[in-house]
Amino acid sequence: MDVFHEEVCARGPLKGLPFALYIVSWGISVIVGVIALLQVYVLLNNFTVADLLLALGFLAVIGATFLYRELSAVDYEYSLTNGDLEFARIINNKKRRDDFTVNLTNIIAAGFARNAKFGDLDKMPGIKRHNFFLRADTPHYFLCFRDASERPHMVVYEPSQELEKLVRQLVPHGQYYA
Repeated sequence: MDVFHEEVCARGPLKGLPFALYIVSWGISVIVGVIALLQVYVLLNNFTVADLLLALGFLAVIGATFLYRELSAVDYEYSLTNGDLEFARIINNKKRRDDFTVNLTNIIAAGFARNAKFGDLDKMPGIKRHNFFLRADTPHYFLCFRDASERPHMVVYEPSQELEKLVRQLVPHGQYYA
């Protein structure tokens, strides 16, 4: 029997402080962009190293605010296909970046993130933790697995009840901690 389930963990519209920071970043970009254009005009008329460094600094500020705006709206997508759970990031509803795929038959441990096993595995030396959740008030689950180089990884995510039920069925017996 083929198993397929796909869902998106969406942040929703920006509110409060994140929205204010988003607007401020736009304002900074516009103001610094105008100053940078004026600085380029000064460079064309009278070239000095100080003016060049100042223009490069302005361009760095514009680049940083652009990256902040791009990365402030991140959603996560979970796709379960025949025992492979794929994690991807959707940036600004434009770009989809596949992060990795976990084969559920190779899971070391899985379960509810408030379980004692989660705390033990999180303290494991050398473990790389990947957070794929947006809200702190929703129930989080974890998957612990080893990659091809035998390095342990832990994924913390917020699935729907339907996806969690499917994951629970596909994880090897004795590896799921409720």
